[in-house]
Amino acid sequence: MQFVRLARMAFVFCCLAVTMVGCGGGGGSSSSGPATQEQSGSGSGGGNQGTGDGASDDGGSGSDGGAGSGEGDGGAVTRSYLAPNNYATVSDCLPFKGSEVSELKIFFLNIGSVPHFDAIVDDAVADFENISPWNEFSQNVAFYRLDLSDPAALGCDGSGRYSCDDEKVHQAIQAQCSVDDVRGILKIALAEADHFGALGEVTYVTTRPEWVEQSEVVDRLGQMVIHQVGHDFGLADYMHANYRSNGLAIQGWDSAVSRQWLNLDGPGCPKWCDSFKPVAEYTMSASAECKNFTDRNSCASFNRRADGQCDDVDGDGHPDCCAWTEGGTDDYFESSCTPVSGTEDIGLACANNAGCYYGGAHGNNSWRPVKSAPESIMFSEHAEAFDTVSQEAIREVMRCCASGESTTGACEEYREQFADFLADVMEFKDRLGSCGVVAAQ
Repeated sequence: MQFVRLARMAFVFCCLAVTMVGCGGGGGSSSSGPATQEQSGSGSGGGNQGTGDGASDDGGSGSDGGAGSGEGDGGAVTRSYLAPNNYATVSDCLPFKGSEVSELKIFFLNIGSVPHFDAIVDDAVADFENISPWNEFSQNVAFYRLDLSDPAALGCDGSGRYSCDDEKVHQAIQAQCSVDDVRGILKIALAEADHFGALGEVTYVTTRPEWVEQSEVVDRLGQMVIHQVGHDFGLADYMHANYRSNGLAIQGWDSAVSRQWLNLDGPGCPKWCDSFKPVAEYTMSASAECKNFTDRNSCASFNRRADGQCDDVDGDGHPDCCAWTEGGTDDYFESSCTPVSGTEDIGLACANNAGCYYGGAHGNNSWRPVKSAPESIMFSEHAEAFDTVSQEAIREVMRCCASGESTTGACEEYREQFADFLADVMEFKDRLGSCGVVAAQ
């Protein structure tokens, strides 16, 4: 998947998985400060936008999360970009796996002596070594582990989504290791808490106090760590079937935001499909009738029980009811009534066996490449592999931002576009490898 394809589209363009667990080669260069390249580009401003209505009132899945709104004056700005091969350097600490000159450095942080911390880390590293496309870049990644044993001193708060004061976490890392740019390393903080973990500059993954045995902890977490790192690489969750018992849709992020994530798109999925079937041919799924309803009552009552719960008519694990959007018309279905869960593939001539299904990022404003949870780690942390669209996205980021290929002309435009994506959409991540915006004027 290429950003250049996204640029041809008409639209501009904590994430948080709703599960039983928390969420949620070459050499690195040494420098006294970040090398930069200045370019004139289009700035899209920013701001932090949560999904807001991600919690279903009827037992359906929900999420609160955030992403940059991508809104702004759209005027030209001059930005300084990190130069190729400008990677964070670490001294006074050695990786337990990989080389200290590896381009991408991942730190596992033990917050408050997490039970079975080493087993969790070893299982996560095994995922990086065995799951495609990460297994293609073993020479480019180094893994570190640090004990940060005092949650109170780190400003940690588990009353809601678990997180700590990121700057205090950075200071604690620097007290043990010398890192020239602590924002240039990926940080996975593990903690034991009653709530999910938060996503940000530091990614927090939580285990639960009631998980006692090591095997249970590792099994519950599944591929959660590698799923969360996927977000750092610009991948959104595929969870989408949020609904309310009153029949109103949960939209999640605005389409101008959600469709900028590398593994989501607009109708027809032009990032990875050449064409798509027209809405008149959307007739093969149990919820295909939704688009034909013109009033809220008819829409909200279709395939629903009296308590507002959706029925799974065809037994495929997806709710087959409809959701109504007040004052809006979907840009594919041309209706205010749309399926709660899109299970019909509209994509034609799609790359690498991908499809195009309605819904993603915990809402109904985008389209995803796979139908169901077992098909991708970005759909479920218990899936065994990434879908092909997510694989290609990770591969391209690694190639242009964390490998020897970053200096090639083929990566020049991609590097700037991915850096703009980090700055304008993700916002919580300043840089990844050698890709990032240093400053904006």
